[in-house]
Amino acid sequence: MAINATIKDIIMPGCNNCQSKGLGDTVSKVIKKVSGGRIKECGGCAKRRKWLNDKVSYTRYNALTAIQKIQNGNII
Repeated sequence: MAINATIKDIIMPGCNNCQSKGLGDTVSKVIKKVSGGRIKECGGCAKRRKWLNDKVSYTRYNALTAIQKIQNGNII
């Protein structure tokens, strides 16, 4: 994997047409898939999705920068 790969390339390789803006969208999709759609998104879930998208955006940060932020505790 190239150093300038995006987080999306690492988490969801080969997903060229995915519409996820960030980690929040990915987590939301995984929960929907695993629960078979039985878990519906509430207000708190929507806030979590937005917060995660803001903190770990697939378009704003490259993977190396995001990993460094997590390791340094700067993601919160």
